[in-house]
Amino acid sequence: MRGLVFWGAFLSISTSCFGQLVQGEVNYYTYAGLSHTAIVLGSAENRTGSGFSFAAGKIEPKLLLFKRVPGELVWEAFYNESHTNKPSARYPSRTNQTFAVNMTARYRWPQNPKLNFYTDGGLGFALLRHSSKDLPLANDFMIGGGVGAEFLTSDKTSFLVGTRYIHTSNAGRKKPNYGENLFQYYVGYCWKK
Repeated sequence: MRGLVFWGAFLSISTSCFGQLVQGEVNYYTYAGLSHTAIVLGSAENRTGSGFSFAAGKIEPKLLLFKRVPGELVWEAFYNESHTNKPSARYPSRTNQTFAVNMTARYRWPQNPKLNFYTDGGLGFALLRHSSKDLPLANDFMIGGGVGAEFLTSDKTSFLVGTRYIHTSNAGRKKPNYGENLFQYYVGYCWKK
């Protein structure tokens, strides 16, 4: 039941916001990064990996923070491949491939004309090619957040460096529900249209 409520909320929010994304000035992003799981908050497997993603975002008036910090609604599709680190009889070597879609709110704090710091927070849905001890189902929900720095190279382009934490689990649809706690470290490129 919790999974249905979560998925229903995700779909209703996403459909109401997606139409606004295609109107006006849009930021496009590409990211590449490394990842590792953390044995905290339930994770059992130690995994390392890498991945890439593509995203599009637009300033969303409904995401205004503290009545003065504009929020950007960012839609991201990403792929991550991870491998069991130090396989054992209990946790045999396994490669997981994750395909995911995230909806994220991004807030920027400009420091000077060439540098912005930003924070992210969002949720998403993931499909896994292989299940694991932490993720016994092939379809899971995601929630997470991160921080980063954006280095502006012109009015239309910038480079990003950041890190984020993503918790993925099945929302209690199958027991045990350890969930996977992933830390990603990435570099990115942004351009505006």
